[in-house]
Amino acid sequence: MDNTVFYNSFAFYKMTFNRMHYADFRNGAVKNFIALIVKGKARIVTEKERLEIGEGEVFFIPKDLPYQSYWFADEEVSWYSIGFDLMPCKESCSFALQKLAAGEKELELIREIGSGKSPRTIGLLYELLDLLMPVMKSEGGKKLQSAMEEQLKKDLRVPVESIAESLGISVSGFYSRFRRETGMTPNDYRRRYTVRLARELLTTTDLSIEEISRRLFFSSSSYFRKIVCEVTGKTPSQIRKEAIS
Repeated sequence: MDNTVFYNSFAFYKMTFNRMHYADFRNGAVKNFIALIVKGKARIVTEKERLEIGEGEVFFIPKDLPYQSYWFADEEVSWYSIGFDLMPCKESCSFALQKLAAGEKELELIREIGSGKSPRTIGLLYELLDLLMPVMKSEGGKKLQSAMEEQLKKDLRVPVESIAESLGISVSGFYSRFRRETGMTPNDYRRRYTVRLARELLTTTDLSIEEISRRLFFSSSSYFRKIVCEVTGKTPSQIRKEAIS
């Protein structure tokens, strides 16, 4: 892939319009989009659903989805728009139109990427996706991912075998379908989901690293540090330091 094709795979903007804006993408979204509404609100309409998004909320539009968007405010409507061609999945994966639960770190990344001023926007994009993808709903795979997420909320140590059994699926079938639909194994998802919880505790509480590792059922604080670093590229101490700097 040459440089022109590579950079045309991305589109990072802050969009601003007076009072109202309409966009017709009934032929399909040209890229995957993550957006953060800065001022005003939006409505995304497809043949099957209508998504209402308010100020300060983040949402995702999958590539090729036919839709129409309506943006409106009393004075000015603006949002950060992050467009990209490919999801970083090892295998084929497809995500649904959805709102995204974004914490302060994710919002900070979206603002920096959307401003288009950082020289490392593409690296920041994949850092953002690494945070968001573990909890995004897959198109066609909502049942498996949602079932696993609900079980993890109740018990982070729940066996995959128990989740598969509750859905009436063989363990091997669950692993195969989960990976095909989300781009990761159930164990990868559990690890990323747990690290996301760890990041929230590190940035919103004064709990010690040892206590956080215990609450999240890691065998030791050293193993906790290892997994957090593998998933995020940062140590727990670095994550906490960045949050308060």
